[in-house]
Parts: sequence; C-alpha cells; structure tokens
Amino acid sequence: SQEGVFISQNVVPIFNGKKKVIGVLIREIDISEAMKKEMQVQLLEETTEMLTENLLRVAIESGTLPGALHDGLLVVNKDGVIVYVNPSALRLADVIISSKKATLQPEGNYIAETELRDIVLVQDQDGNMRFSEEYRSCEYSVGERIVNVSWVPLLSKGFVGGIVLIRDITDVRKKEKELMVKSAVIREIHHRVKNSLQNIASILRLQMRREQNRTVREALGVCINRILSIASVHELLSQSGLETVDLHQILRMTVERIVQVENELCDCDVEINLFGDSINIPAYYASSIALVVCELVQNAMRHGFRGSNKDKGKIVVYTKQQGSTFELQVVDNGVGLPANFDFKASKKKQLGIQLVDVLVRESLKGTFQIGNGLEGGVRSTITFDVDRVNTERV
Repeated sequence: SQEGVFISQNVVPIFNGKKKVIGVLIREIDISEAMKKEMQVQLLEETTEMLTENLLRVAIESGTLPGALHDGLLVVNKDGVIVYVNPSALRLADVIISSKKATLQPEGNYIAETELRDIVLVQDQDGNMRFSEEYRSCEYSVGERIVNVSWVPLLSKGFVGGIVLIRDITDVRKKEKELMVKSAVIREIHHRVKNSLQNIASILRLQMRREQNRTVREALGVCINRILSIASVHELLSQSGLETVDLHQILRMTVERIVQVENELCDCDVEINLFGDSINIPAYYASSIALVVCELVQNAMRHGFRGSNKDKGKIVVYTKQQGSTFELQVVDNGVGLPANFDFKASKKKQLGIQLVDVLVRESLKGTFQIGNGLEGGVRSTITFDVDRVNTERV
C-alpha cells in the first residue's frame, strides 16, 4: 500500500439483473505480521545454509575434525569429484579403489570410478545414472576386510554434494562369529551334562525298582528327583538362549519328572497346577529354583497327604513378579504342619527343608517361609530380589 503496509486484497464484482457489472466489492486484510514471519523464516533458512557451508569448509581446510575421525570420510561435490579424503579413508584405499592402475588421492578422484559408485549412484526412469538424494547404507567385503559404507547427500534446492562414511567392521564381525561359536559350544556342554545326569538318574531308577526296602526306595527317589531337576535346567539351556530362561517351563519340566518318580513310590492321587505371571529369570538362578521347587513339591506329595481324608490331593505352584522382586509359592491342601511348627528352631530339620533354606539364603539371597495355610495344608513362600543378587555377585 502507499503507507508501506502489506495487504491482501480481494475484489468481487457486483452484477445487476442484466448481468452487467455495476460495481465491485473490495476487501483488504493487513498481512504485515504474516509477511514479517515469512521473511524471518526465509532469513533463518539462508543463515543455516551459510553456516553449514562455512563449517564444512573450515573443518575440511583445517583438517582437525575429519582427521580425528576413526571412520573414513570422503566429501563429494555436485559434479561427483572427491574434494576431500581424511587419513582414515586413505588407510582404506584398497576398499575404495580396487584397481591396481588407479590410486586414491586426497582430492580429485571421481566417485563414479571407485567401488563406492553402487551406493552413491542410482538409475532414473530414463536409464541415466544420477546421484542418490536419499541416505543409503550397505555392507560389503573386500578380501578379508568387511566395511560398512554410508552415503549422506547434501541438498540445498537440489543436490549440491555428499559425504561418504566408511567404517571398518572386520573385527566386529570376527567377534560376532566367535560369540556364535562360543554360544554353540556352551549349548553343547549343557546338552551333554543333561544326558549324563539323565543316565545317572536312569541307573538309580533301575536300582530303586529292584530295592525291596521302602526307606531305601524313598531315598533313591529323592536323589533321582534332585538330579532330574538339575537336568531339566541344562536341557532348557541347551535349547534356548543363555541369559534368561522361562520360569514356568522350568517348573513344568521339574514337576512332571517328580510325578513320574513319586507315582512309582506311592499310590497318592495328586493334581499339580501352575499359575501366575509368565516370568523370564536370569539363567544363573535356574538350578537353585528348580531344586527348591523339587524339594517342596516332593515333600508335599510324600508327607502332605498321609492320613488325609481327601479323595484327591492338590498342589498349586504360584509365581509373581513385581519389578525386580520374584515370589514363588507352593501350596497344598494336605494335613498341614504340626501345631507350633518352627523349622528354624527345630534341631531335627529334614534335609529337604535344610536344602531349601540354604539355597534361598545363599544362592538367591532371599527369604523362605513355611507354615499352615488359611484353609488347611501347607504354604511355602520364597521371595528374592534379582537386583540384590546381582549386586552381591559383583
């Protein structure tokens, strides 16, 4: 406008009944603020572009920042000429230029004449090769060396150049292969330990079946259950990862094998169920938990239903996780414990209860409680904190 104000003007013609223009309606809106903001955004964009160009130029000319990079760095202009190569990239010259007739210079090479052309160039619809305007990354091998190459295009109203980053990952891939071999060896060890333990359990089971003395048969059954509990853990570790294991899977395998042995020793009709959270626990605790559950379920099957008037016994194993704290309960509906029973004060502890107490305190750094349930039977509770165990292990 004449006053120097930015305005937006809309003109609408006015027609009479004969469709002739008899006037116009003019609407003017002050857009000074909008124009001011648009100019500020444009100035910011121009300043950013200038700052980026200057920083890149200063970094290349001084040679400090690119020279300190462990990764190879190449800067390419819009014509595809390499204008800068840092020292790390020069050390990877055999990867960039495989031809014996050519050498990688600090500047002046064409990127299209190097081994990097497949990542920086793409074919358009007309079949012509042009520089890719998208970030690209690939991995390839040259002899025994493995490199990861990344292409970062520089765009400013079109393609103005690009940066190629080259990282030698040969050692990383070698370590990955070593870890894979080590993992396979460890799984094979677990598999063989499991086989050996099962063989020992089979021999003891043969002896148990031949034995006539009930006390000896029960003692052999206890040993078999403990051995098979540990074998279950090694079997699981031979099939899955080495860091964590499924707690429910361990409990299920342990309980199934206990039932097989106990059915040969007594005529008890017991139903065992697992409930609770699906939990992955560190493999370090697997053997201790398997032995603890073995002792508690075994004691419940042998002693919990003697003298009981129930037609069928029930044992339930509960699991619960809250943060890093794990809780495991074994509950039965048997005859329960004697009045005023205190296993800590008793001088004649059963070996099974002693084993549970020691494993929970020493291996799991947790607490073990046993007592009569509210509705009869016995309730055993084990609680431990994974973070605390890990801290004390370190």
